[in-house]
Amino acid sequence: MIGVYDSWVWGLATLEYFKKLLPEYHYSMLVDNAMFPLGDKTPEQIHDNTFKALEWFFMHWAKLVIIACNTATAHSVRSWQSKYPNKKVLSITIPGIEELIDNYDKKKHHSVGILATKATVSSGIYNDIFEKLWWEKTSDFECIISSDLISAIENTPYSKETEQLVAQYCQNFTSNPNILILWCTHFSLVKPLFEKYFNGLVIDPSESAAKKLKLYLKNHTELEKKLSKRSNWEFWSIHYYTTWKQEYNLEFLENTTFEKINL
Repeated sequence: MIGVYDSWVWGLATLEYFKKLLPEYHYSMLVDNAMFPLGDKTPEQIHDNTFKALEWFFMHWAKLVIIACNTATAHSVRSWQSKYPNKKVLSITIPGIEELIDNYDKKKHHSVGILATKATVSSGIYNDIFEKLWWEKTSDFECIISSDLISAIENTPYSKETEQLVAQYCQNFTSNPNILILWCTHFSLVKPLFEKYFNGLVIDPSESAAKKLKLYLKNHTELEKKLSKRSNWEFWSIHYYTTWKQEYNLEFLENTTFEKINL
């Protein structure tokens, strides 16, 4: 089983990318909505609750877990991988950067805009990963904390207010970027709006992660053979749940049962 973890319903949009590209696998999704909004929590709270969620997955026979939340990734994934190297945990964060690098043209000057939560930006994970993976000096980066846009998507993702805020944020960058990274899973739900209003390449790390996972499993056959291929999935929430299928127009939620658990 492949586990997918996020702090709220936006991880379902991430899961949809995985199911479209890799439909043959058995997925289980856990949403820690008791901690929502995660971006407002302390680094210690984020770390501890993410660890609890990951431990729950491996206690329930997961062979691989994807953290579909950049904030949770920023404060936990490196310590988990160091402490439990044999319990495989990946994230959507690095695939987003890898796609950025794949689309990089050395002959041009690139300005990159990043939309993210306060906790993700303050963690410094972007600088660490860029330095680790490689980046050219001819690129500029500008991060914007987009709390009001995140709140609008939470409340009414397809409203006129949300569309207006997307248009506004696409114009808020002082560096006039030609590449935009949507570093919060909220934004996956409204990616078409960003593509409508941003003049340049829009990178959704959730979509990038699905592409990279397919390659990862191809290169790690010993892990791939352990994954069950039942082409189904379960959904678990820690606090409460609503009629998300109707609210967020995710067609693949048809015939899905939502269960509440305690960690």
